[in-house]
Amino acid sequence: DPQVNYNIGIWKSTDGITWAQVKKEVPFPQREGFRTLEINGKICFFGGVNYFTKKTYNDVWCSPDGVTWTAQTKKAPWDGRWDYDAAYYHGAIYLAGGMNINDDGWNDVWKSTDEGVTWERIVNHAPWTKRQGQVLLVWKDVLWLIGGLEPKLNTGVGDTWFTTDGINWQKTNTDGPWRGREDHGVAVWHDALWLVGGMNDEWTWDEGVLKGSISSTTKKI
Repeated sequence: DPQVNYNIGIWKSTDGITWAQVKKEVPFPQREGFRTLEINGKICFFGGVNYFTKKTYNDVWCSPDGVTWTAQTKKAPWDGRWDYDAAYYHGAIYLAGGMNINDDGWNDVWKSTDEGVTWERIVNHAPWTKRQGQVLLVWKDVLWLIGGLEPKLNTGVGDTWFTTDGINWQKTNTDGPWRGREDHGVAVWHDALWLVGGMNDEWTWDEGVLKGSISSTTKKI
């Protein structure tokens, strides 16, 4: 937050306007750079980093109501990391990339079919470069990886990759019109992908909204 600290607690809203704090103290360490997913009616999150303690996490926590939290595992087999991304696809969690506290990056892919209790590394080195700050999401029954930057070099291109099994990845025919970007947001809306914001490879924040469709991304699906 603006005071250089970590915010804790769980908040809930039914309209995005009015918010109520449903839990003030949480059973897990303070962190940032993690991903939260809805899995089988539960809220689940995993990984992240605490910059003050210089610690990265590889734990998984889930809750059916945002109040009661259970550790699915406190030590997953993947290295503690942050600024990775993950998606829930065909009954499994897929985790891709990210970096550690020393800015070492990964281009691996991990899979869990039991809500994060056990994990299997299905790809050691994907064809896309090591990266952090990318987006992983599901669109048209396909898993998409969009953007990101190489952690140590802060380089990247506006590339997009897709897969139907998390193992075999293909690159789209045309790169996006951005040079490389991290911490952007991508959403599926009106049968298109919409990319918003993020930081580019010159350490400046990008504004504007980009739209991608099947015709502009790939003809291989």
